[in-house]
Amino acid sequence: ETAAVSAPDHEGHLHHHAGTPGPGHLAPDNHYFKKVGDALEGAGAILIAGPGDAKAQFSQFIRDRMPHIAKHIVGIEPCERLSDGELHAFSKRFFARADRMARPR
Repeated sequence: ETAAVSAPDHEGHLHHHAGTPGPGHLAPDNHYFKKVGDALEGAGAILIAGPGDAKAQFSQFIRDRMPHIAKHIVGIEPCERLSDGELHAFSKRFFARADRMARPR
């Protein structure tokens, strides 16, 4: 089962310039993370996948603020930007592998 939660549009780019304080990255959007967490209510198994640091920031948000959902996270996987179909295929392979590993021998 899938659900789409649209990310907020941010105007322009945030650039880091030499000599300016800060890392030059946008802070995590906790409001958006909350919306995604709410969409995950009732999920049996959750795979967090994607490029960059957002997946780690999101999983930490869930662990800190929504621990009832955190217990359903079964994997956090790095992957390049994927189309919906590619992401679906990636997740099917992940869960098939996880199911094989969980079976008693």
